[in-house]
Amino acid sequence: MPVLLLSLLLFESRCFAFLSQFNRIAYGAGDKSQLIEGIDQFLDESVVIPPGEVDSKRLLSGDEIKKALKKRRKAKAMAKVHAQDVEADYVPNNSPRGSQASGEPRRTRMFFNGMVHDLNNRFPYYWSDIKDALDFQCITSIVFMFFASFAPAITFGGLMGKYTNEKIGTIETLMAQCICGIIWGLFSAQPLLIMSATGPVLIFEASLYTFCQGLGVEFLTVRWYSGLWIFIIAIVTVAVDGSRLLVYVTRFTEDIFAALISAIFIAESCAFLLKTFKDNPVEDYKYYKNVHVGCNLDIVNSTNAAPLPCSDAEPNTALLTAIIMVTTFLLAYALRQLRDSFYLGRHLRRAIGDFGVLISIALVACLVHIFLPDPYLARLDMPDHINFTNLAVRGHGLLVSPSLPSEKWWAPVLALIPALLVFILLFVETEITELLLARKERGLKKGSGMHWDLVLMGGCAFLCSVLGLPWMCAAAVQSLAHCSSLTKMKKSAPGERPHSRWMPCSSSA
Repeated sequence: MPVLLLSLLLFESRCFAFLSQFNRIAYGAGDKSQLIEGIDQFLDESVVIPPGEVDSKRLLSGDEIKKALKKRRKAKAMAKVHAQDVEADYVPNNSPRGSQASGEPRRTRMFFNGMVHDLNNRFPYYWSDIKDALDFQCITSIVFMFFASFAPAITFGGLMGKYTNEKIGTIETLMAQCICGIIWGLFSAQPLLIMSATGPVLIFEASLYTFCQGLGVEFLTVRWYSGLWIFIIAIVTVAVDGSRLLVYVTRFTEDIFAALISAIFIAESCAFLLKTFKDNPVEDYKYYKNVHVGCNLDIVNSTNAAPLPCSDAEPNTALLTAIIMVTTFLLAYALRQLRDSFYLGRHLRRAIGDFGVLISIALVACLVHIFLPDPYLARLDMPDHINFTNLAVRGHGLLVSPSLPSEKWWAPVLALIPALLVFILLFVETEITELLLARKERGLKKGSGMHWDLVLMGGCAFLCSVLGLPWMCAAAVQSLAHCSSLTKMKKSAPGERPHSRWMPCSSSA
């Protein structure tokens, strides 16, 4: 054994020997295992005061330490009693009279127990959520989350219009994120979640549209019934405490899910870059001259050489896109790392770190606009009107009509199949994202409400179906970024991590 480690162990043993409380444990131990168990028990009942300056002087008071120890012993006793009740609840009763023979009352499992528990836990914090929004850091988080949520909504909206033949497009996506975000911010038990369109939901919407086209049924009408089924399934799941299935979700599952969502965003960016290189190949001047000259000629020369096909390809567009993409990423990453560095003041570097993505996008866009006034780059297709993307293709007004032809009577029943698949997707994304936010190291003080939030998610899905809007769910990347932007770190214990209900509501509005 190294000398340094041996000296540390001897010093630790000497400290234990001086404690009269530990002497009773040491003298009562019969062997090595009992002594180790006594050390663990003693450490569990100890209050560790961190070195350095402590924020609250009350922590150094003996009364506060006694209160903490008493509270800890009471919690352990309650947990032990609860464990005994659970074991007794599942012990088979061989008496022919059942539970009445023992004369002891048995626990009853009522419906919606979890939802009622979530509402009772969150209601006392509702007013404090509003007061917390007056903090300056919450104001900066509003601006940060607006830009973090706006760009993906535009992107997914454009893809949605492409996959659904403009039945659902950019305007519908923005409206859905706005409506669901405000509802979630006002009534959810975990307002840190950001409602947004996600890649898996987008892929499922496209698959459902292809499915409806193959069967010859109206897409938005089938979505109306699917939304109703989603709401019903959510209510039934919460009634039987279906969210308890999350006990089988481990830390490993959460990390895989977070990595999968990040991989989807990275894959979408790389796919866009590859498509840009395919549409605008890196060729010499002669290639692009022949392409554009061939497109401008009305009469093809009577030569045997086949003319090149007309194309909108532009030289250097792919290289410029790659340079802009890599520069924006590196700049945003550097500004994010500045938040944890020792440069500048603490408040300034935190502000720069929170707005690192926004600063990098704005700075690169300004540089491109200054040095390249009219570049051939792909831009976001943002409509200039507040109306549905294509009223003629939509075929419905503000509300989607659930009426179907008499020969399509089976469509509402068939809508149960996609509804079940969508519910599984919404359940996994919403509940696992809440688990990621509820990790112990994040220090959330107001808890979550996975049962009530699942009902609210089902209600939002049905509302979007009625209005003909895309389904929204919890976006893991934006939600974790939202939590990080509202986190307050302290170098001395204890830490404080407040969060506010008004942040998602304000950014959605």
